[in-house]
Amino acid sequence: MSVFDTYLSGLVGGLVGAYVGQPMDIVKVRLQIAPATYNNSIKVCASQIYKTEGVKSFWRGITAPLAGMLAINGIIFGVEGHMMKHMPKVDTRAEHIKQHFVCGCVAGTSQVPVCTAVELIKVRMQVQEMQGRGKGALKYTNFFQAAGHIVKHEGARSLFNGFWITASREIYSYGLYFSFYYWLQTHPKYGFKTPSSVKEMMSLDMLKLCIAGGLAGCLAWSSIFPIDVIKSRIQIDGFAEKRKYTGALDCARQAYRNEGFVWMYRGIGALLIRSFPTNAVTFAGSVLTIEWLKNARK
Repeated sequence: MSVFDTYLSGLVGGLVGAYVGQPMDIVKVRLQIAPATYNNSIKVCASQIYKTEGVKSFWRGITAPLAGMLAINGIIFGVEGHMMKHMPKVDTRAEHIKQHFVCGCVAGTSQVPVCTAVELIKVRMQVQEMQGRGKGALKYTNFFQAAGHIVKHEGARSLFNGFWITASREIYSYGLYFSFYYWLQTHPKYGFKTPSSVKEMMSLDMLKLCIAGGLAGCLAWSSIFPIDVIKSRIQIDGFAEKRKYTGALDCARQAYRNEGFVWMYRGIGALLIRSFPTNAVTFAGSVLTIEWLKNARK
């Protein structure tokens, strides 16, 4: 398995996951930023978006994750897979899972710069219609136009607003993401093998693979969700009004003062609804692509 194989597999999985998860990602971001606007309700938020902005708005900002996925998911799966190839052989399942955790953390670290810029553009595109400017006055029309607009009017450094809070989210979450997936895959009772043919794609192993990927995504995201709330608020800060926060700690202090501890889980319902299918198809797309490439070279 080459670096190209793991990179391409991550790209395929990421592209599929981006489309599956985008509608609930928009709901999640809006509930994180303006919970009172939607009565902190997934149903209210989704129905209001549909009524006022149309069904296409659920894929608002999809160009951001798609454009970034070439780098982000490709790097994540590419780095993790490449590092595991060079890990020393170990005797126990527990040590092997620890290796996946370490490799996942390194993979998460490697794509923080790209992820920060992509996430910033994405959340701005996802919330711009709720700023009261109307459809005819949207500031951003697509990913590349948005990036150019930000660089021109705010400077290139603005693309990396929220860099450190994004790093704190990505590093640990991807370590947990990969280690939990492989913990499930190698479990003595619930484990499974990766399907390597079209026939095996209709098997119980394929179902287990999807479930493992979905659970890994839910666990990883749930573990860092308060950090994700802060990241969203920091990256949207100053977009349509004066800046409210001086940094991540100030954002957390103000959130606690105004909302109590509940701020830490604004939008987590939308996150969990989004995470399971998104990560199920991401892992499925990634590992199946690797197996297809292996078989194609035989």
